[in-house]
Amino acid sequence: MWPKNACVIKKIPINNAAAVGSDPDVAGFIEKATQTLGKKGRFVIKLSGIPQENSVLAEGKSKGLCNRCIEEFEKLLIKKGYMDHEHVWEALQETDYGEMDYSSFGGGVEHFVVTLYRCRLCGALHKECRGDFCGDPQEYLEITDYDIVIAERSNKQGVYNL
Repeated sequence: MWPKNACVIKKIPINNAAAVGSDPDVAGFIEKATQTLGKKGRFVIKLSGIPQENSVLAEGKSKGLCNRCIEEFEKLLIKKGYMDHEHVWEALQETDYGEMDYSSFGGGVEHFVVTLYRCRLCGALHKECRGDFCGDPQEYLEITDYDIVIAERSNKQGVYNL
């Protein structure tokens, strides 16, 4: 007797269901996800029909694996422009600039921290500045080549991609 599979169903807001249904990248993803989910696994998208319109079903070895497959599918839809989303930020690196002396610019000693974030769904990068800062923090908030390298490195370390 086979062990019971985990099953996850999630509704997703697809902008253009007809295009999704005929996209070869989506078809390739479904095939790859089905293989990833295991021997009795399946990955099904339902683009029409009430009440399951625009839903995804992932059935496989574990609930975590099913959720990861659905998340990767959402990333593909976002990348292809089939789905809008709100950013889900994860911190990649925090740089503490400590105490900095701005007396030459007419300010005093200030302390601030800059955090680099990446959206889990689309990969967009964003920086935020916290603390006391005298002057314009814009130069610290611009995304640099170094920030992109950090994001690429973090992609290779433990991020699950189908």
